[in-house]
Amino acid sequence: MHCHHCRAAWKGLGQPHFREACACGHPLHACLNCRHHDPSRRYECLEPIDDRIGDKAAFNLCESFQFADRSLSAKSEEEKKAEARRKFEGLF
Repeated sequence: MHCHHCRAAWKGLGQPHFREACACGHPLHACLNCRHHDPSRRYECLEPIDDRIGDKAAFNLCESFQFADRSLSAKSEEEKKAEARRKFEGLF
Protein backbone atom coordinates (compact mmCIF):
# COMPACT_ATOMS: atom_id res chain seq x y z
CA MET A 1 0.00 0.00 0.00
CA HIS A 2 1.40 3.32 -1.10
CA CYS A 3 0.71 7.04 -0.87
CA HIS A 4 -1.15 8.33 -3.94
CA HIS A 5 1.09 11.40 -4.03
CA CYS A 6 4.69 10.30 -3.40
CA ARG A 7 4.19 6.51 -3.73
CA ALA A 8 5.97 5.90 -0.42
CA ALA A 9 5.06 2.57 1.15
CA TRP A 10 2.80 2.77 4.18
CA LYS A 11 4.11 0.64 7.00
CA GLY A 12 1.15 0.83 9.36
CA LEU A 13 -1.08 -2.07 10.32
CA GLY A 14 -4.65 -2.36 9.09
CA GLN A 15 -6.25 0.77 7.69
CA PRO A 16 -4.92 4.30 8.25
CA HIS A 17 -6.89 6.43 10.70
CA PHE A 18 -9.12 9.21 9.35
CA ARG A 19 -6.49 11.93 9.93
CA GLU A 20 -3.33 9.91 9.29
CA ALA A 21 -0.88 11.46 6.82
CA CYS A 22 2.07 10.16 4.85
CA ALA A 23 5.58 11.42 5.58
CA CYS A 24 5.13 13.72 2.55
CA GLY A 25 2.19 15.35 4.35
CA HIS A 26 -0.58 14.10 2.08
CA PRO A 27 -3.58 12.30 3.59
CA LEU A 28 -3.67 8.52 3.54
CA HIS A 29 -7.40 8.20 4.27
CA ALA A 30 -8.39 9.82 0.95
CA CYS A 31 -10.31 8.63 -2.10
CA LEU A 32 -7.18 8.49 -4.25
CA ASN A 33 -5.78 5.84 -1.88
CA CYS A 34 -8.99 3.81 -1.70
CA ARG A 35 -9.61 0.60 -3.60
CA HIS A 36 -13.19 1.76 -4.28
CA HIS A 37 -12.08 4.91 -6.15
CA ASP A 38 -13.12 4.70 -9.80
CA PRO A 39 -13.34 7.94 -11.86
CA SER A 40 -15.79 6.28 -14.27
CA ARG A 41 -18.45 5.62 -11.61
CA ARG A 42 -21.11 7.79 -9.99
CA TYR A 43 -19.40 10.03 -7.43
CA GLU A 44 -16.18 8.31 -8.59
CA CYS A 45 -16.77 5.44 -6.18
CA LEU A 46 -17.63 1.76 -6.51
CA GLU A 47 -19.52 1.90 -3.20
CA PRO A 48 -23.11 3.18 -3.06
CA ILE A 49 -22.45 6.53 -1.35
CA ASP A 50 -25.06 9.27 -0.98
CA ASP A 51 -22.84 12.35 -1.20
CA ARG A 52 -20.03 13.22 -3.56
CA ILE A 53 -16.65 13.82 -1.93
CA GLY A 54 -15.28 16.88 -3.71
CA ASP A 55 -11.53 16.72 -3.17
CA LYS A 56 -10.44 13.14 -3.80
CA ALA A 57 -6.94 13.86 -2.44
CA ALA A 58 -8.17 15.29 0.89
CA PHE A 59 -8.89 13.59 4.21
CA ASN A 60 -12.39 12.18 4.39
CA LEU A 61 -14.53 10.34 6.90
CA CYS A 62 -15.80 7.64 4.54
CA GLU A 63 -16.38 4.42 6.45
CA SER A 64 -16.14 2.35 3.26
CA PHE A 65 -12.46 3.30 2.82
CA GLN A 66 -10.12 0.39 2.13
CA PHE A 67 -6.48 1.18 1.40
CA ALA A 68 -5.77 0.16 -2.20
CA ASP A 69 -2.99 -2.33 -2.68
CA ARG A 70 -1.66 -0.90 -5.92
CA SER A 71 1.67 -1.74 -7.46
CA LEU A 72 4.33 0.96 -7.60
CA SER A 73 4.47 0.43 -11.34
CA ALA A 74 0.84 1.49 -11.66
CA LYS A 75 0.34 4.79 -13.43
CA SER A 76 -0.75 7.82 -11.42
CA GLU A 77 -4.14 9.39 -12.10
CA GLU A 78 -2.44 12.28 -13.92
CA GLU A 79 -0.48 9.89 -16.13
CA LYS A 80 -3.69 8.01 -16.97
CA LYS A 81 -5.49 11.25 -17.84
CA ALA A 82 -2.61 12.45 -20.04
CA GLU A 83 -2.47 9.10 -21.86
CA ALA A 84 -6.24 9.11 -22.44
CA ARG A 85 -6.05 12.69 -23.73
CA ARG A 86 -3.27 11.73 -26.21
CA LYS A 87 -5.28 8.74 -27.43
CA PHE A 88 -8.41 10.85 -27.84
CA GLU A 89 -6.56 13.58 -29.77
CA GLY A 90 -5.00 10.90 -31.97
CA LEU A 91 -8.47 9.97 -33.21
CA PHE A 92 -8.79 13.24 -35.13
